[in-house]
Amino acid sequence: MHGLRRKRHIQASCEQKLYAVQEVLLEKRSRKDIATELNVSVNSITTWIKIYKEYGENGFTSVAQYEIKRLKEIEKNYYKLININTQDVT
Repeated sequence: MHGLRRKRHIQASCEQKLYAVQEVLLEKRSRKDIATELNVSVNSITTWIKIYKEYGENGFTSVAQYEIKRLKEIEKNYYKLININTQDVT
């Protein structure tokens, strides 16, 4: 890193994530403004919006986050398996 400081990772609460999403989607505030206000990245806001659109408010619970990660891993492995099997057939 040689003198460069990494930004400290801050875990946003479910309430903060929901607030951010509602401010962007309902109040039409910019992602950048909300990110600055909450001291998070714009990418985090974008991710929260995607989760909200797909899973609603329940997407922000810790159990839901675990389940989302688990399902994405299963899906990734499934597509790897299909790709391997498809290559074997051709």
